[in-house]
Amino acid sequence: MSTLDIIYLLILVLSIQYGFLIKRVNSILKKKILCLMAGLVIVFLLVGINGAVHSFSTITINFFILKIFGYRNCHSVSVLFTFTYLLFFRTCEYFGFPKPPQHSNAIQLLVTIRMISFAFEHHDSLIKIEKKEERHKTCISALDVFTYGYCYIGLMTGPFYTYKTFTDMLKQDGNKINTVWPTIMNLKYLPIIVAIYLFLNSYFPANYLENDECLKHGFLYIAFISVVTFMWFRWRFYIGWLLAESMCISCGLGGYPKHLVCKPGVGPTGEIIDSRNLSIHSADSYNFDTICNISISGVEFSTSFQAALRNWNMTIQWWMKEYVYKRLPFHSRALKIAVSFFVSCYWHGIYSGYYLTGICYVFAIVTDVRLSHSISKYIRTDFQKILWLTFKQVYVYSATAFMFVPFHYLTFDISLKIWEAMYYWGLVSMVFLNIKNVIMLLTLKMSWIDFVYLLLLILCIPYGHLVKLSGSAFNKKLMCLGGGLLIIFLLVAESSWHSAVTIFGNYLIIKGFGYRYCRIASFVFTFGYLFFFRICSYLGLPDPDGQSNALQLLVTLRMVSYSFEYHDYVSKKISEEKKDDKKFGFTLFDIFTYGYCYIGLMTGPFYTFKTFSDMLHQDGSKVSTVWPAVKNLKQLLFLVLPYLLLIEYFPLSYLESAECLNHRWGVLHIVLVLVPTFTWFRWRFYIGWLLAESMCMTSGLGAYPFECKPKPGLGPTTVPTQNNEETLIREQNDYSDTHSFETIHNISIYDVEFAPTMRSAMKVWNMTVQWWMANYVYQKLTFKSSQLRMFVLLFVSAFWHGVYPGYYFTFISVAFVVIAETRMSNSIKPYLTDSQKYYWDWITCFCLYRSFEYLGVAFMLLKLESIWSVWRRMYFIGHAFMLFFIILPVFIPKNKHIPKTSKSQ
Repeated sequence: MSTLDIIYLLILVLSIQYGFLIKRVNSILKKKILCLMAGLVIVFLLVGINGAVHSFSTITINFFILKIFGYRNCHSVSVLFTFTYLLFFRTCEYFGFPKPPQHSNAIQLLVTIRMISFAFEHHDSLIKIEKKEERHKTCISALDVFTYGYCYIGLMTGPFYTYKTFTDMLKQDGNKINTVWPTIMNLKYLPIIVAIYLFLNSYFPANYLENDECLKHGFLYIAFISVVTFMWFRWRFYIGWLLAESMCISCGLGGYPKHLVCKPGVGPTGEIIDSRNLSIHSADSYNFDTICNISISGVEFSTSFQAALRNWNMTIQWWMKEYVYKRLPFHSRALKIAVSFFVSCYWHGIYSGYYLTGICYVFAIVTDVRLSHSISKYIRTDFQKILWLTFKQVYVYSATAFMFVPFHYLTFDISLKIWEAMYYWGLVSMVFLNIKNVIMLLTLKMSWIDFVYLLLLILCIPYGHLVKLSGSAFNKKLMCLGGGLLIIFLLVAESSWHSAVTIFGNYLIIKGFGYRYCRIASFVFTFGYLFFFRICSYLGLPDPDGQSNALQLLVTLRMVSYSFEYHDYVSKKISEEKKDDKKFGFTLFDIFTYGYCYIGLMTGPFYTFKTFSDMLHQDGSKVSTVWPAVKNLKQLLFLVLPYLLLIEYFPLSYLESAECLNHRWGVLHIVLVLVPTFTWFRWRFYIGWLLAESMCMTSGLGAYPFECKPKPGLGPTTVPTQNNEETLIREQNDYSDTHSFETIHNISIYDVEFAPTMRSAMKVWNMTVQWWMANYVYQKLTFKSSQLRMFVLLFVSAFWHGVYPGYYFTFISVAFVVIAETRMSNSIKPYLTDSQKYYWDWITCFCLYRSFEYLGVAFMLLKLESIWSVWRRMYFIGHAFMLFFIILPVFIPKNKHIPKTSKSQ
């Protein structure tokens, strides 16, 4: 422990003794002053002026908010300001302010919830008073606000208590309340807990679990260490909370007669009585449930995740429920729970570990509830019940230890490192235990064709391993073509003739036009036929179904690419005075094999004929494919359950409904609904692309030595050297990375989710198709204007996606977003330091996803009427902001002292 930690612990112990002195004081004013002075001493001893200035600012501004905005609006303004200031407090060092001391975060947390609670209590108490004269009699003084905000009781540890509970303590006659014995009884288990905590912490320190020395051991060993580490981690909270509860008990805070049935945080729930007469009851008839923050037995022996959470930090749980969950205007219970968990994570801090633990715990609760509901009907005897409860307790205990790894270590990288060493067993077990519900959700939310489509995607992954080991190039061709034809027969048999016409037409074009003009003719014919494919229903032909559209999209890309590759290949051979179509693979069988290859046939990724040909002729036995595919698929553990829950509670139909569009919160409600809606919409692409990438990996498609430095879509960019003996031995191990699969890498989820600009996000989204568009459209255009070429590129991309207006609204608007963000960055960044640029990127990331969601309305709804109804209700706010940010840089003066490096950026 550091010196400050020792002082902190000593203050906790001394505060218990100090509470007995305060209890004996009868004057309300003297109690206020004693509580305030003790709180100020604690603040200045532990955090000094640098730390105190933040809590002082929070309390002072909240006092002015109460005075200026009045009882009607003070609570809303207080929430907005206090939580915003909490973000500033955590990031102030990046704006040139001193970094807050270690313990100032704990003070800021408690001051935050106290000030918001004070504003809500002020609002709720006065809103009930009917007569204006009586409202004006209620006066709030600065002493009241500062005394409550800086009261030493629970100032750094909790528990939380309302202002009413605090004033009841001030008014009561402490001499008539027995607090010594309740304090002793509250601390009776503390010596045992402290001894066990010190023992475990000394032999299993926090840094041991993240060390390679620990992680090199087997799964069971690491899981055991995580359980033991989590034990002393939570017991440290027990020690702090027991001391804090005893601090409350010693001064009489939260002491109410038993018949009032007090609950943690809220206080009395029974008959309301005058707080001045609280002490007329016998000393033994009081309890302190109001400030009870932890039920150790309730946590340690809980048989469900909900029960464990309900008994943990109970006063804060009540605060979150009362001032967040109940105050949200949404009808959806799931949305209210999600927002409440997000607020809880945000209150704890900005580290990714808090949010990762929060998300996992939500899914653990969902799994627990559904599993218990499914199993309970089969439990008939007491013995079965005992076995079931024992299993649940062990599982809850160990799974909670797994989920709290991010909460303990805070950073994403360390958490994933530890989780990977444990094979993500906690997440895997949740998926496994919830598999029945996953299947039910899939069947409820998907048509029969979609379910077969997903099943084929999954089955194609092990099928790829058979293709890799099939031997000759001809055998691989047959298996690739056979797999593709089977998929087509099962999903789009009636509409498959469109893709066949496209492939055969391109074969005739190459034969008829030759290598000189085949690429232009192929582009015009293929995209022309794609237009005919979309409108054929208006010409009396059957309307193609949804899956045939996906097939036609990929066949279009492959055929145009094939003709360009053929042109480039023959041109190069003629320059070398050689020409051999057979080496390129130009036969009807070759073109159909490439066009109908099962790999990525309906999902992507796109790959060139050269990449496909390299896969056919490689020795698959020397390419590691199992481990890369497994590592790629493990990302699904974080995507599948959130996707299923979000699509269940936020369906696309709700966005168009009158209930959503006419909500009393107006545009704010639509903006909030768009966040989860667009999340599951893009995560659906993530899931499909991850499965498709794994399909490529198991077959060896796109596998090149790392020294080739392959890029998505393009393939190798350098020529590899001869493999030495060591490399050849390593290549025979199928459980190590021997080759790079960057060629078929289609999505970088982390880079998309945290992209600071639209341009950077688009570069890592559907990367192989982005390469196709850049290589065969953008670079082939003869215009000098880059902006004109960008508009043409986006138009071609929209046309490739479909003929619905939504595609064109989305892609053309993207161009204006790029222009706006480029102009703003060029105007603002020259004024920023490196640390300020870091936070500028976070701000632009937030704005980017709001623009994504706004433009996503058009991409999701597609039809003009639906898009117009939603955007009209949003007052076209997205387009207004685009225009505003395009014009604003005109009025920002240029920084004349810009370094050359900054100008280039």
